[in-house]
Amino acid sequence: MQDGDAILVIEGVRREFDGGSIVALDGVSLSIGRRDLTAVHGPNGSGKSTLLNLMGGLDLPTSGTVSFDGRRSPKPAEWTALRAGTIGIIFQEFNLLPTLTASENVQVAMFGVVPSPAERRDRAIALLDEVGIGHCAGRFPPQLSGGERQRVSIARSLANGPVLLLADEPTSNLDSKAGAALIELLIALWRERGIALVIVTHDRAVLESCARRIGMMDGRVTEDVRG
Repeated sequence: MQDGDAILVIEGVRREFDGGSIVALDGVSLSIGRRDLTAVHGPNGSGKSTLLNLMGGLDLPTSGTVSFDGRRSPKPAEWTALRAGTIGIIFQEFNLLPTLTASENVQVAMFGVVPSPAERRDRAIALLDEVGIGHCAGRFPPQLSGGERQRVSIARSLANGPVLLLADEPTSNLDSKAGAALIELLIALWRERGIALVIVTHDRAVLESCARRIGMMDGRVTEDVRG
């Protein structure tokens, strides 16, 4: 892949913690294409989640560079703006606010981006319909199943039309049936929206559904295969 085809380029990235005593990523280089469907897999502690955090600008490398859509090593404020408008993140633990309804949780992502409250409400309802839970718009997270909560999280991640969607173990808190339905939804969204989708996973079914698989071990990329 040429860099011009990539939405994200990672070059020689190293990420250390505790003054260098822990090396989470060690010389990682890879590119994510604008239409890539990618699974990142490996054992616990291999660096998968750290890599995903760097892809979304939630963390910064100790050394090396992360470039997004031609922007080389964005500053923290720039990453914040990118997440607000062009990067969607789906968290393993849902990260929903329990005192807000499903619709309101989706609208949170639009604050500062969509000024009209009416437009925010309408867009939130449309997104919840798109992920199959429009009927849950007025319910609070404790009233939702795990699968429904994750679908709210997906709707929130799509609120501002991202070109890159990052999902951290999206099926880990779901049973097999709900997990399979969720992956089917994510792949349908990837196909219909024409975005890049990166999924960190331990789930064999997810790996088999993705055209590209990146394997990690001890902070290094051990495989990068397609097909």
